[in-house]
Amino acid sequence: MPLDTPPVFLKKPSVAHVRYLVADSQLISKSFSGTAKQPHIGHGGIPGTDFVSQRKLSLSRDEFKFLPLQSMKLPASGLWTMPNWQAPYESRYRLELCPNGDQSTVLTFACEGVPNSAGPQLQEILSRPTHRLSLKEKELLDPKIGDDVFASTEILNGKHVLCSEFENEGKKVYSIWFNHNPDGTQPMFLAMIVFEAKPKQYAKEIGQIKECLKTIIWLDKVDIVPSSGAK
Repeated sequence: MPLDTPPVFLKKPSVAHVRYLVADSQLISKSFSGTAKQPHIGHGGIPGTDFVSQRKLSLSRDEFKFLPLQSMKLPASGLWTMPNWQAPYESRYRLELCPNGDQSTVLTFACEGVPNSAGPQLQEILSRPTHRLSLKEKELLDPKIGDDVFASTEILNGKHVLCSEFENEGKKVYSIWFNHNPDGTQPMFLAMIVFEAKPKQYAKEIGQIKECLKTIIWLDKVDIVPSSGAK
């Protein structure tokens, strides 16, 4: 398939909104009800609405105004936007991209817009010097990270992030959690970037995905403002 030809998406997205949080090496699924029409063609879509996939060589805040970054490079061959029925709404967003012809390899940017959704301890864990998470620290998170999951804190272009790598339903997954807003701001709004692929493709792609992550220029201002009464 030519690189400039949009891929054909044969399956409609599941109604379940998948929340990429590690819990005993499983992904947690949540239901989401929403009917707001996605206004950006190529930035997602709702089943039954028009959707035209777009090839992206990079991401920018100018185009995807909900992202927690100013810019980020993508693999040289580009990634294509995937149909996603969850349109950006208030502080919640989700963007999925995949290589042309391989919808099982997905790079996801997501945030539920919920203050301290992973537990108040995550902010404290991220504030400590970079380290591999102990079993006790894993249990402090909500949901807890499985004992067999490798997880560590790192500094990615000046931002403190929690990285984990695990297997789920025949795929390998690399996930980073961080505060959508600048480090240390309260409350914390958990955002995540998740890369998943079948093992063979994961081994082939993860190196360049990590190189792309190193090109992120993070947003340097408070973007999600908690509603009155949020903690």
